[in-house]
Amino acid sequence: MKLTYKTTEAFLHAPGKEFRACLVYGPDSGLVRERCKQIREAFLGKNADGFALAELEMPRLLDDPALLADEIRTVHMLADKRVVFVRGATDKLTKIIEDAAEFFHAGVFLLVAGDDLSSRSSLRAWFEKAGNAASLACYHDEVRDIQQVIQKHFAAELIIADDGVIPYLLDQLGNDRYVTQQELAKICLYACET
Repeated sequence: MKLTYKTTEAFLHAPGKEFRACLVYGPDSGLVRERCKQIREAFLGKNADGFALAELEMPRLLDDPALLADEIRTVHMLADKRVVFVRGATDKLTKIIEDAAEFFHAGVFLLVAGDDLSSRSSLRAWFEKAGNAASLACYHDEVRDIQQVIQKHFAAELIIADDGVIPYLLDQLGNDRYVTQQELAKICLYACET
């Protein structure tokens, strides 16, 4: 299923409710990173056991295609839920993921991160069509997105901004979510110290 702007927030709060896997991709690598972190924390909890996360790189899966299915089937003794996280995914993994999908179950969530995949991508198409998987596109932030991020940071730190501060920041911050988050963390730290 292709997640839309309206369905994304509900999915990020409970990714395992309907789905067993998600592809997070797009040109905004900072937003891809943020969304993957949100999905992991929502599925496992913020203080999850370190062994509940299995991280795999694409070259390793290409060398050993059965490894993904093995990781999905693995039951951990100390964690009732696990996330199998695949980084740097491209269309070369489509068949491997498709073959491993028969082993999906409620205790494991497959999280796949990729770069900007075209609309003709076989990997993207598989996640969009699979009934138990989702695809989440991460495009560069627009003004409304950056404004929401600023307001969320300020609210979390109980910072009340003077008139003109948010419009000024909107002009200064770029459209890469990771860079925006880093800059806002510095601003909030400075504001809280003074």
